[in-house]
Amino acid sequence: MKAATTDGLKPRKQPTQSRSGVTVEAIHEATIQVLLAEDMGRFTTTLVADRECV
Repeated sequence: MKAATTDGLKPRKQPTQSRSGVTVEAIHEATIQVLLAEDMGRFTTTLVADRECV
């Protein structure tokens, strides 16, 4: 099986509007907070959304 690389983690598009960029940054920050606070096995997008109120 082929090992995963970070190349697959690049977004398809970059946000063009400033508010979209702010939203993406907020999601990234919330993701980091959840990963630091929770066990990796408990990580879900719902926890990220709850953290950031998205």
